[in-house]
Amino acid sequence: MSKRKQKASKRARRALGLPSSSSEDDGSPSDSSSNHTVNTTRDTQQTSSQAPTSSSASLASSSASRASSSASLALTPATSVQVLDKRAKFDIRYKVATRSDEEVLKAQMESWTSDIYKHFVMPPNIVREGDVVRYIFVCKAHPSITISCVRYDKSTSNLVRHGDRCTSFDSKEACALVAYVHGSSYTPEKLCMKLALWVSRRSRPFTIIADPELLDIFKDLNANVVVPSPQTVSRDVKEIYMLSREQVIEVLKVFLIIF
Repeated sequence: MSKRKQKASKRARRALGLPSSSSEDDGSPSDSSSNHTVNTTRDTQQTSSQAPTSSSASLASSSASRASSSASLALTPATSVQVLDKRAKFDIRYKVATRSDEEVLKAQMESWTSDIYKHFVMPPNIVREGDVVRYIFVCKAHPSITISCVRYDKSTSNLVRHGDRCTSFDSKEACALVAYVHGSSYTPEKLCMKLALWVSRRSRPFTIIADPELLDIFKDLNANVVVPSPQTVSRDVKEIYMLSREQVIEVLKVFLIIF
């Protein structure tokens, strides 16, 4: 078909309101049809390529969910169960339900055999945080340094770790600091002398030294107090008498010479 006839055919179709021919007489497709076919093919390819991606995303999400669930199971406090079990055994052993915190501490201290406890002021301070009781250990050499432990934990690793880094607690400086922390200048020798003077001046029986109430008072003032026996106090009184008698004789000699 010639170009003139093609143009005439197009004008006739437009006048009648008919759509224009989609192809020429030689059978080649128009540009619009070709474009439509290409677009349709691209959409199909995109859809097929997106399907595996969506599936992969779904699988990844499912895997992440399972991983999160496994993580939560891994964080399930098995250690918490062990802590609760340790605490329950402690409560039964030391009869926590029927004892005060001070009584529980006293019972615990009877089983403390490690030398590391000598590095700290005894007894430790008791601090209650809700239903958890902690012991605060004060270093003898450096009273500003404290170590905190829950009372049902029998481990001494943190105390030993501090002791390894700290200076010797047997030094004179450390002993002076201990006296300062206790708020007294107590020594076993001084206590023996004062007890001997007390019972002799006030005519007290030697057995009064063994009175439980008096011993409790001594323990309240200093938990590490060493109280002598009545026999020791009796012997000290005799020794003080022998020493003082010699001094009294000398004083009297001087007095007689003067007068």
